[in-house]
Amino acid sequence: MVRKSCYIGFSYFAGLFLCTIGWGRNNAVFALASACVAITAFALFKRYRKHIALCFVSFLIAVGVNTAYTHIFYDKLTALDGKTVTVKGEITDISYIGSDTCRLSVNGTVGGVKGRLTFYADDIEYDYYDNIVATVKVSRIKDSINFKSEQYDRPKGVFLQGSTAENIEVTGSGNTILRSIMHYRDKMFMLINDIIGGDEGGFAAAMLCGDKTELSKQTKLTVYRSGIGHIFSVSGTHVVIISAMIGWLMQKLSKDKRVIFAVQTVAMWAFAVFAGFSVSVVRAAVMLTLVTAAPLLYRRPDPANTLCLCAVVILTLSPYAAADSSFLLSFTATFVIGTVCPKAAALVKGKGILYSLERQAVNAVTILLCTMPVQLMFFSEISLVAPLSNILLVPVCTLALGLTVITAVTGGAAIIAYPVLTVVKYLLKVVLFLAELFSKFSFAYLPRGVRPLGLVMLVTCLVPVAVMFLRKSVKLGAFCTALMLVCWTAVYN
Repeated sequence: MVRKSCYIGFSYFAGLFLCTIGWGRNNAVFALASACVAITAFALFKRYRKHIALCFVSFLIAVGVNTAYTHIFYDKLTALDGKTVTVKGEITDISYIGSDTCRLSVNGTVGGVKGRLTFYADDIEYDYYDNIVATVKVSRIKDSINFKSEQYDRPKGVFLQGSTAENIEVTGSGNTILRSIMHYRDKMFMLINDIIGGDEGGFAAAMLCGDKTELSKQTKLTVYRSGIGHIFSVSGTHVVIISAMIGWLMQKLSKDKRVIFAVQTVAMWAFAVFAGFSVSVVRAAVMLTLVTAAPLLYRRPDPANTLCLCAVVILTLSPYAAADSSFLLSFTATFVIGTVCPKAAALVKGKGILYSLERQAVNAVTILLCTMPVQLMFFSEISLVAPLSNILLVPVCTLALGLTVITAVTGGAAIIAYPVLTVVKYLLKVVLFLAELFSKFSFAYLPRGVRPLGLVMLVTCLVPVAVMFLRKSVKLGAFCTALMLVCWTAVYN
């Protein structure tokens, strides 16, 4: 059976996604419905009985994992709503917010239950991965008129928020290696902003560290409306650059593939810590680890199989992440890039620069349309100039990111940092200028909240891709895309 990991991964994800968006209330219904579907399919499609059985078992396991996680963690943590509890654990993040107050994120136990909590404390000398014991009043995170906090935080495994700690005690130091990595991240963040400065510095620091605090609200809005906001998600591009640089260096020092693999893997996961263990960077690190390990295990890496294995690993550790916007966008885009785009680009016949640009355009539009359902679920605006801006601006951003990584890898030495980051500054000036220009077009973005625009976009977004593959014609796909955009604009107006 080819691509067993795909069947397992997609079925496992489907089970967790349905259970998570149903908030665990309909798990028994999902299990019973899946059994009915599996029995019917088993009887009708004798040729695919192995596939059906594998998918059903994976789906059922996912329902069980979600049920267990909800009972063991979610229910027990939310039962602490309004209580004053003891929090024990390691400080994973520190934010100084002024007025002699800081915000601490702690991973450990909350009221004796394993979990994560963010609360406020007096601004004294705390450090990353300090072990602390604090007494904090906690409350359940709830949606408000301004922001759907619960829907945002729950998929990330955060269910409670804390007030200012009544008392707090540092009981010891934690992992010194992880602490050193976090200190180095802060050093690079400040160095980049000091040398480059302005929105360009904030842009470069956000690309490397995933921290957008130094970017103005207007600049962030401009970048997202121009369709390149994904460059701030520390993900595959970053990990590939790190892995390639370390791999190239190690090949100069050693011919032992196992040594090269070990050093590359350590570097990738150190960068994952550096980037705050975001879903996208963990996915990229797991995926690239499996890809680089494949030759040592005499296996041929397959993008779809590897991606689905990543999904199983990540969702087992954090089941509610199946409904997280970062997870869904990251995995959807990676799946499309690895499996759909090569087939779409193969429909473009010919050689030369024009055909290369046409293939890039086909890939960019395919990615936009295939990720559209996920964007419609979570975002209030959809960028329509994303294909153009991704073709023109993402290569420049990738070059700037590569130069920024060189600065970080070389320790921020002044002799390298100043000339390299000066180049980065002017590259990003061009990016921000063009992003602002693109975002000013009247057709640059559409607010999907305008009814019935969201429904029309959801129903029609995959039609051009389907037509292109069924008819094997890029021109027909382009015509359908143009027709679809006209339809969206008409409904919006």
